[in-house]
Amino acid sequence: MLPLGIDEGINSQVNVYPNPSSDKVTVKVDYQGNTQIRLIDAFGNEKYSGSFKGSIEIPIQHFSAGIYFIQLNNTNTIKLLIQ
Repeated sequence: MLPLGIDEGINSQVNVYPNPSSDKVTVKVDYQGNTQIRLIDAFGNEKYSGSFKGSIEIPIQHFSAGIYFIQLNNTNTIKLLIQ
């Protein structure tokens, strides 16, 4: 779990698993409010965006292998390796 600042100073934890992955990735935060999420490739192209409360499962089986970034609430970024 990594520390994560969400929603104007509310400290939360984030867990991204499995990482690396090839089929799907789960993002879980202990903050129960609305969280915005974006999945961005190494070239800056947005591959997925949405919002969730608590946790979300993102299918990634159609993405090319490489390094991606998960951005939460436009501030916190986590590196994801897709195999």
